[in-house]
Amino acid sequence: MDNNERNQNNQGDTGQQQGGYAAESNQPNYSEYQPYNNGYYSAPQEELAPPKQSKLGIASFIISLAAILLIIIGFISAFSFAAEIAGNEDLLADPYAYSENLDPELFVPVIVMLVCFVASVGVAVIGVVLGIISVASKNVRKAFGITGLILNSLIVLGTLGLIVFSVALASSV
Repeated sequence: MDNNERNQNNQGDTGQQQGGYAAESNQPNYSEYQPYNNGYYSAPQEELAPPKQSKLGIASFIISLAAILLIIIGFISAFSFAAEIAGNEDLLADPYAYSENLDPELFVPVIVMLVCFVASVGVAVIGVVLGIISVASKNVRKAFGITGLILNSLIVLGTLGLIVFSVALASSV
């Protein structure tokens, strides 16, 4: 009896006596191996599972979505402030004379806007770091890491560009 016949007879009866010897339960099941075109056999398919998504990449992507949400809240707050100013006829008529008597609650949307923009940059920088680590990792999928890295980089550069543009515009007036 050669090895192939012995393996075929031993399949399914683990731990039973055969020919005075206990069948070994740690023998590989050769029926799971798939032949290549050249006649050699490959490993079973469950051992060749595709790599999983990087958890750091997923975190980077989620952080980029949170930063985008902070930017949206900041813009809503800025538009709220602009609507309050536009609705105030006295301020539009003479901005310098009326600016001394402004209600401090009028500037709450401005503070919310600034906090949201600064927080979005801080959160996006963390997302950039996580995205870089995810892209540099081996044996994991990199789709979320690359997407998070790109989005977070655009958020950081765009928000910093918006701040620089606003400061330059304000200093020229």
